[in-house]
Amino acid sequence: MLYIIIAVLAVALDQLFKYFITITITAGNQIPLIPGIIHLTYLENTGAAFSFLSGMRWILAAISVICAVVILVIIFKARFGRGGKILLSLVLGGAVGNLID
Repeated sequence: MLYIIIAVLAVALDQLFKYFITITITAGNQIPLIPGIIHLTYLENTGAAFSFLSGMRWILAAISVICAVVILVIIFKARFGRGGKILLSLVLGGAVGNLID
């Protein structure tokens, strides 16, 4: 149950952060996090990495669902330590966050 809670918190933080960025920065603009070194830029991507599979939402959704199911099975069936299961829970949160998007 702990691992599901961690995944849900990861999804909530992911969605909250994305919402904050959309109301704070207009698309294509950036804000400095460490001036001259690191900037946060708001860009929209309609596919996977670098717009790969752009416009093929059903494939990306299927991949996210498959990944989420595989990660759940691994969390509850595999013999990982607590640290490994926590990390997998964070990856699960990322997969579900991508599915929402």
